Amino acid sequence: MNLRLGFIKNENQFLLKEFKIGESSNKGKILDLDDLTRTPVQAVIYPEELNQSQSLLSVLVDVKKFAPIKSDRELNMNFDQFESMGHDQIQTVMTKTFEGWVLNNNLTLIERLFPTLEHMHRLLHADRTAFFEELWFLMRSNLGASNLTIIFNDLHKATKEHEKDKLVRVKVEGEILPQPVPGDAFADEVMKHYENSFHAGLEFVAFNQEKGELVATVTILKSPVLIMAKVPAISRLQKAAVAALFDGLNHYSNK
Repeated sequence: MNLRLGFIKNENQFLLKEFKIGESSNKGKILDLDDLTRTPVQAVIYPEELNQSQSLLSVLVDVKKFAPIKSDRELNMNFDQFESMGHDQIQTVMTKTFEGWVLNNNLTLIERLFPTLEHMHRLLHADRTAFFEELWFLMRSNLGASNLTIIFNDLHKATKEHEKDKLVRVKVEGEILPQPVPGDAFADEVMKHYENSFHAGLEFVAFNQEKGELVATVTILKSPVLIMAKVPAISRLQKAAVAALFDGLNHYSNK
């Protein structure tokens, strides 16, 4: 799976590098630090000597909502070493950085499962789109996804007297923030392809380890929901944490 990481160079700039399987190292590109919170990355490394910088700390507070952060000292790596690294070398860095972040997200979800379920249950009945945007955030952080798409059915209310309500498909997709968009032909096709895989519980129906492509199905209030994600790996704890979330949602909703 290809990887994107950022290394903060100073209080104003960071180096963005994409590590592709089978490709030799590239130098990446230098970007303004202000762009970091809008740049999809799977991890961010910062210089330990800058950990008292208020401008840097304000950026890192936003970054850690969607990506793990580590200091160069924690990883025993400097800027020049990062710049010269290839895909195979960076995998070790990702293991140290990414897996701990996902593990913490899984444990937090389990520890706060009941208040999370109460919040999501209220949201589901108040604003269906907002519910799936919130679900997107939960799934992204607990799966450690670099890209996530959720496809679901919604009801388009009739606006004219003799019209009927219409069932429509909606996609919530994105890398950093969820973007709800109308379902397209691909959404219809993929939902049809997996139509026999939708059950009450969450099922991981496909995972390509080499490409990092994951497909999962579930039903919420008996309505099918398809999840597609780009993930580096999927652990037993990740599966258990998100499965508990959906089991709880259906239990609350059926009360």
